[in-house]
Amino acid sequence: MPQLNITEDQLARLPLASGNQRVTYLDKKLKGFSVIAGKRALSFYAQRDVKGKTHKVFLGRHGEISVLKAREAAEDVIYGMRKGEARYLERTNPTLRMALELYLSHVRSCEQHKYHVRRACEHWLKDWMDRPLRDITRGMVLTRHKELGRDGVSMANDTMRAFRIVYHAALAHYENISLPICPTIALRGRWYTPANTRNGAIRDLKGWYAAVSTLTNPTHQAIYMLCLFTGLRRGEACKLEWDRVMPDRLFIRENKANRPFYLPITARHLAIIEPMRGLDDRWVFPDRYGKGPTNDPRQVSVPGSIHSLRHTFASVGAELGIPDDTIGRLLNHASGKITSRYISVNVDALREPMERIVAEIEKRLG
Repeated sequence: MPQLNITEDQLARLPLASGNQRVTYLDKKLKGFSVIAGKRALSFYAQRDVKGKTHKVFLGRHGEISVLKAREAAEDVIYGMRKGEARYLERTNPTLRMALELYLSHVRSCEQHKYHVRRACEHWLKDWMDRPLRDITRGMVLTRHKELGRDGVSMANDTMRAFRIVYHAALAHYENISLPICPTIALRGRWYTPANTRNGAIRDLKGWYAAVSTLTNPTHQAIYMLCLFTGLRRGEACKLEWDRVMPDRLFIRENKANRPFYLPITARHLAIIEPMRGLDDRWVFPDRYGKGPTNDPRQVSVPGSIHSLRHTFASVGAELGIPDDTIGRLLNHASGKITSRYISVNVDALREPMERIVAEIEKRLG
């Protein structure tokens, strides 16, 4: 590796890297202090070999900190390594792999969401997994998003959204380091489709119903219909159990809001649910192998997504003039208002708006 006296004058004349090949320059005076010339910036590092393994710690980018401050920080880090603190210092420079495991261990989401986030990172971003988060640049995000877009625009968007939520988990968790803003900010205005395009309300319900009617799996048909007439999330509908189905209400225990919830139901809802009896003793919508609930009933032949039915339910309620807070309670939305913590609404108070929405949806289905 080339060596030089790392000073402000030397760095002013130091060229940036061409292409994707970064160049490391070692300081002649302080062993372990180096500067790496990347495509867009010069970055300071401190490193030392401990028990046969090289430990490298990012110190900052030139322009954000001076050479003098970087040198002082390098001295402190190298001294800490000599005292056996290298493992602790490594944890302060999280990689994408570390951030992913951190997110998956703390997030309260369904297993399917965790699977998609893990797959997005480990499959489409596998060459980034052991790279420190601060070394993943906006240019890398733009390039990878463009490359993935050639195979599928939705896949490209979903991959970068998965990376973004993992990165934000690291931002929230690691207090003793300073991570830059998430590099997906470079995609502002460059996403292939708006985030909510797939989940928008279904306007042509007759066409939608015709597509659902062609599905050969009656369990999938029933899940689609129940989500339309209740506004339930896909996971809430798929994991519905028979002991939570009562003549006039459903008990939704596991949900995104993380609070037990009773949903009023009508004869129309029961007409969807009752034909499922006998398929499984526990699950209303079992999978075809009898090992658990249906996991993913989505069908490409049906317009929109299952979550778009939640938007449809809410939109129909709003068009009927039902107050937003009532629709929110039917959807079991968590409210940020302190007052909502003191309010407990009886399930029967939600029955009349539920009946109105169901009647209007039936009318639109034709």
